[in-house]
Amino acid sequence: MDFKQTEPPLINKGVLGANETSLIALVDWLQVTFVSVDIFAVIEDILGLKESQLKLENKSYYGYNKLLSFSDIKIYYNVDDDDKLNSGYHFLLTATACRQLDFYIKARDLTWQDIFKRIKYYKGHVSRLDLAIDDRKPYFDIKKLVNKTKNGEMVSRFRYSYSYEKIGISKGKNEGVTFYVGSPSSPMRFRFYQKNYQMASLHKVDVSEFGPWNRYEIQLRDEKANECVKFLAEYDNLNFVAKSILNESFRFVNQSPTDKDKRRWPLYRPWKHFINDAGRIKLSIMPEEKTVEENIDWLRRQVATTLDIVLHAEYFAKDEGLISEVDYLEFILSHSKFDIDKYGGRIQLFLDALRNKKSDELLEDIKKSDADDDD
Repeated sequence: MDFKQTEPPLINKGVLGANETSLIALVDWLQVTFVSVDIFAVIEDILGLKESQLKLENKSYYGYNKLLSFSDIKIYYNVDDDDKLNSGYHFLLTATACRQLDFYIKARDLTWQDIFKRIKYYKGHVSRLDLAIDDRKPYFDIKKLVNKTKNGEMVSRFRYSYSYEKIGISKGKNEGVTFYVGSPSSPMRFRFYQKNYQMASLHKVDVSEFGPWNRYEIQLRDEKANECVKFLAEYDNLNFVAKSILNESFRFVNQSPTDKDKRRWPLYRPWKHFINDAGRIKLSIMPEEKTVEENIDWLRRQVATTLDIVLHAEYFAKDEGLISEVDYLEFILSHSKFDIDKYGGRIQLFLDALRNKKSDELLEDIKKSDADDDD
């Protein structure tokens, strides 16, 4: 089939079949890298696209300098000065690209299970995978989940949750609540939000145009993402896998007047109905990864004085000629188990935060300069 002649809709005001059931699960983001493969064979097998349909561009992205694209579907790779490949091929499918791939999968009479089987077959490494559930019923009020969390009626191995509410100032009304479980640097993070308000704001229409609509998103990175792919290659049911991950990760309960152990408290009924037919898929949940800022704070509180003692001792010993060819800081760091592949993501988040802060400061300077010019 020539997909150029049958393009999917680019604006997704829902998903196909949204009227058939209140819960629709979908793949909402996918990043996967392949090495030592016939890339055009992989592209055709997984994406259903031929080499002649792809556009080649010189575009940089996280160290890659070449781009193959078809609409919103992107494949990045890197070549050296001799035009030789020196890294793998990185597929980047944003939410829009995933909706396009939905269309192509259906046109080829395949399912996402087939796609994940092929990713495994070609030994692809998935660096990010997002699953989402669109709830058009909806089963519960997200603000109620936030309040239950504040009341201690949430059971989870995650340490923190975050929430914010968008309020229209002119009318003083709620325009959407978002609830996060897990930190931005965590290999597993969850986001619950009111999708109808987001879509109404995007299309500049009243929220009633979209009706009730919650979305529940699961963001997985690296090991968690690859572990999830194993399940998705086994089960042809995105809804079951997504709800089973949620079911294993946390639950909402009703406080018991007689039992202090909330792990034994009864399930909050709307959550129980939502999670009804789910299993329990455990993606080897580990403690949340600390940010660079948290690393710095820990060093300040736990290590600063000890390190200062060692460095002063070194300074005075060298000053008296007692030692010479010694660098204690270098000696300490030589025992580090730092691995750029393991910790690079944490560093990248730190750099992104600094860049965003610098951009915000620059924007404020521009605004201030413009204001001064107006005066």
